[in-house]
Formats: sequence, C-alpha cells, structure tokens
Amino acid sequence: MPTIEGLSPSVLWTTIYGFIALCLLITIVLTAAEKIRGLREVRKQQREAAQPGLADQISKKVLDQLEPRLNDIENKLKRDKTRIDNHEILLNNMDETNKQIRGGLRAYGKTMLVLLNHGNLGDSKEVREAADALNAFLADQI
Repeated sequence: MPTIEGLSPSVLWTTIYGFIALCLLITIVLTAAEKIRGLREVRKQQREAAQPGLADQISKKVLDQLEPRLNDIENKLKRDKTRIDNHEILLNNMDETNKQIRGGLRAYGKTMLVLLNHGNLGDSKEVREAADALNAFLADQI
C-alpha cells in the first residue's frame, strides 16, 4: 500500500476502488447468507411436511374418540331398522287376520239372522228384539 503523504489522485482512486471492493464483498456475503437461509427454510418446510403436524395429530385423536361412538350409533340404527321391519311384517299380518275375522263375523251374523228369521224359535219378544238389533247392526255395516 502506498504511503499517504497527502490526498493525491492515485490515493483517491485506490480508496474508491477499496470502498467498491468492500461493498461488493459485503453484497456477496449477504446474498450468500440470504440464499443459505432460504435453503434452510425450504428444507425445514419439507421436513415439517413429511412429519404429521399438530392438526393431523388432533384430527387423529378426535377420530379415535369418535369412532367407537359412531360404531355404537350404527349398531343401534341397525337394531332399530330390524325392529321396524319386524313390526311392519306384524302389522301387515294383523291387517290380513283382521280382514279374515271381519269376514267370518259377517258370515256368522248372516247365519244368525237367517236362523232368527226362519228358525223355529217361536215368536217371543226377545227373539224379535235380537233379530231387529242384528238387522240394524248389519245395515249400519253396509
């Protein structure tokens, strides 16, 4: 380095060159540090993406807690559906049985009416009242 004996143009140019070189060196170092920091951040994000995060852990815990309850609910729904299906079958059978019973009672009523009207039961007041009551009932049913 030259000795400084005053401010000469060569010293001034050397100082400017040194200052520019120092600025370039600082810029290069800061840019390299920024690039390294960016690469580290990218690697960190990749590692975090590969590992289950907090949200994933929470969702797994919630699903683990809800799964038995959901299975229990599904089992109860299946049982209820079976019960409802059985009740529908019973109701359909009862309706058919009810129709058969009503038909039988109609036939029985007609038979009783014929017996009361044409049978040799006498002409008592009770026989006439029973026949009239049966006629009124059968007339209401038609």
